[in-house]
Parts: sequence; structure tokens; C-alpha cells
Amino acid sequence: MGREWMTGPTSVMAVAAAVLLLTAAPVLAGKDVEDPRVVSDRDMLALITAQTDHQIIPGYRAFAGASATLADAVGQACADGTLSAAELTPLRSAHTAAFAAWQRVQHLRLGPVMEQDRFHRIEYWPDPKGLGGRHLKALLTEAEPPALKEVEPGRGFRSGSIAVQGFPALERLLWDETEEGTPQRRCAVVTAIANTLKTMAAETAEGWTRPDGFRQQLLASETGTPAFRAPVEALKALHGSLSTGLQVMADLKLSGPLGSGADKARAEKGEAWRADLTLIALRANAEAARTAYYGTGAGELSLRALVRRHPDGEDVDASVSHGLTEAVRLLDTLKGGWRETLENPDGYRTLQLVRGNLQTALASVQTDVNGILGLGIGFNALDGD
Repeated sequence: MGREWMTGPTSVMAVAAAVLLLTAAPVLAGKDVEDPRVVSDRDMLALITAQTDHQIIPGYRAFAGASATLADAVGQACADGTLSAAELTPLRSAHTAAFAAWQRVQHLRLGPVMEQDRFHRIEYWPDPKGLGGRHLKALLTEAEPPALKEVEPGRGFRSGSIAVQGFPALERLLWDETEEGTPQRRCAVVTAIANTLKTMAAETAEGWTRPDGFRQQLLASETGTPAFRAPVEALKALHGSLSTGLQVMADLKLSGPLGSGADKARAEKGEAWRADLTLIALRANAEAARTAYYGTGAGELSLRALVRRHPDGEDVDASVSHGLTEAVRLLDTLKGGWRETLENPDGYRTLQLVRGNLQTALASVQTDVNGILGLGIGFNALDGD
């Protein structure tokens, strides 16, 4: 027989007290209290500040610097109006550096990068309908493409298809020698793309750091703003970026190319496969996700520290930490190129293990970490894409 419910005044008072505690819990969430099960506004703001100042802003500044270097390299290579085969090597190196810098902040789908559709202009991927290839061909072969006529010197495109303004189109031009167009036209398009990337990267970084920028909007959540009515809303936006980044890695960057089995694997579904930058992107993404959880080690408050303060945090931390750390470790063991790795049985299994560890971390981040932080229903930036 199971335990029978007690009756009488004592039981009624106990039930009433339990109901009172349950209804009071949401009110306490996010307040400056000593209960380790509740993250205070003060700690939320400290975490927001740490991630913004130690990870996000430095990441965007690095992207802006690498993009400016890329634009400078293109300007030198195309100084005579043409682009020779000998000049491709330094441009490819500059492209790789800028692309890797972008991958370290690619998971951040909030703030200035989402304004003026910068996120998709920087990297229109995946492109299941092949818009990039078709629109790039038009730029290269039409007599007077309207978008090229409106290019602003030093700043790049002012109009035209977003599918040809960023890294995928530039990758095609630098690595795919079958692309059409005269040397002069190819140079003009490469220059326009490189300057567009430089402009967008600089504007994104500046959008975070100016006095009324997005950093200030996040921190002003302490008193409430139209964008963020409380610190919990600002933290929810940052937490959503980590969750979305992990999902993109597992579902788009790995599950797509891996297919339903080794015999169904398709390297062409990988990100930046023409330039063989797929694994570089995955490593940068995984390292960024791990840093978002662990912090930079500069003494700032980390998401992991907040999780471990919770009475149940040790088990949650074990799941997230192992998933992220193991994904980074496994990716570091892959020494070959993307296609070689995917077609090799050991490489294929390693990629499967990477995906499994990312999915483990993702599940805990979306549920357990979300609950510990008191964020309510999670937000997924992929919804509607």
C-alpha cells in the first residue's frame, strides 16, 4: 500500500505552505537573494559583462581586423585591375584568416550583426537553392550588373543579392577556377566583396562598443529598457546564442554532410568545402562554445561557475563540460582535409562522436542550464529560418 494522504488542519496548512512556495519561486527568480537555487540580478549582470567584454567584443574586433587585412590584400592584388594566378595564394591566406575569425563569433545571432541583414550577407550558408552560384554568375557575365554599378569604393555593395556579398561567393572566386568572367570583372567582384566584409565587420564591432551601443543596451537591463526589461532577458539572449550555435554545428554542419551513413556522406554539404575550411570552421565554433561556457580564464565570472553553484549543478556541469571538451579534443585529432576525413572510416566515426558530444552538451544547455538560470522557455534563433 502506498502512503495515504493525511487529512485535517495540519495537512491543509502543509499543502497551503507548499503552494505558497511554488507560487513565490518565480517572483524570487533573478532577485538578489542568498538561495543558491536562484541566480541574482547582480550575478546575471556580471556574467553578461564578462561575456561581452572578454569574448564578444574582442571576437568582433578580431573579425574586423582580419577583414580589413583581407580588403588590403585584395586592393594590392587588384591594383592593376586584374587578378593573376600568382596572386591567389596570399589572398587565400587572408580569406582563411578572416573566415576563421568570423567563425568564432558566428554563433552570435543578436545585436548589430542582425541589423541590415549583415549576418546573412557575411555568410549566406547553407544555400540549398544555389542562389549564390546563379547570382554570382550574373555578376560575372552580365554587361552592366546593377549591383556593381552601385558599389561604393572602399565600402562595397550598396545593393544586390545578399548571396554574393560575403564569404561563400569570395570562396568560389578564390578557389574555383571554373567560375566565369574576365580577369577584370573577377577582380572587380572580389574587391567589392572584400570591402563589403570589411565594412560590415567594422560596423558590427562599432555597434557593440559605441556609447549607446548593444553592450550598453545589455547592461542597461538592470533598470529596464525597451529591448531588455530585466537582466534575465539580456542573459536569455546570450544563452540562446550558445544554444543555437551548438545546434547549428550538430544539425547543419555535421548531420547534413554525414548523411544517414558513411555511404551517404556528401562533402559538398560541408561549410566552405571548396576552400577545405570545413574543419577549421568546426574547430573555431567548438572552441567558441567552450569559451562561452568556461569563460576566458581572465578571472571573470563564467557560466560554468553559476551552474556549479546550484545544488544540482555538479551533474549538469559534468554533462556540458564533457560534451564541449570532448568535441574540441576529437576535432583536434583530425589531421587530414575535410573530404579525406569524411571518406575515411575512422574520420567518419570521429565526426559522429563529435556530433554526439555536441548533442549531449546542447541537451543540457537547453534544459538544465536554462532552468538553473531561470530563463523560462528557451529562444532558438533558427526558428523561422
